[in-house]
Amino acid sequence: MGIIPIEHSQNVEVAAFLAGRSLQGQLKRWQAGTTRGRVKFSPAAGEAGVERALRHAHLVVIDATAQPSLAADVFARAVEHLGAYAVSVYTEEIHDGLEFLVRRHGSWLLFGPLHDTQWHEFFARLGAVAGRKHHTRFSQRPLPRPYEGSITLGVQPMRRFSGGVRRPKSSA
Repeated sequence: MGIIPIEHSQNVEVAAFLAGRSLQGQLKRWQAGTTRGRVKFSPAAGEAGVERALRHAHLVVIDATAQPSLAADVFARAVEHLGAYAVSVYTEEIHDGLEFLVRRHGSWLLFGPLHDTQWHEFFARLGAVAGRKHHTRFSQRPLPRPYEGSITLGVQPMRRFSGGVRRPKSSA
């Protein structure tokens, strides 16, 4: 079974934590263009507030642009609650240790700002898998893992290989 776009799957609820103006605008535009996705913006107001917001969420987007240390705390709770595949960290700035933290857990690292089509593609990739996981809670089958923990939409991921630089075969 391939990944089904959100429009053809069940309703997908996205919990957005610590969302700054830029991310809020991007997610609101994405939400306006989809019929099956809903974004709930949540401030990281203590452990109980985070747990309450995660209770019904299928996917999580955490904005680490302005508050990377608080984002790391929310990230740990979200991964514990939903699993690494359903959690993504968004940032418009490079922060020491953030990329390592996200990649170590195998979650998604999004470098923004992203266009509407990039958000649509991102949520379409994850919607069906996260919806299945949410309804079965912790599925018997392992979820597919993001390649090296980050995504650059519209660009194929780099593949690991050994043996130096890969060059095209010559036709001679």
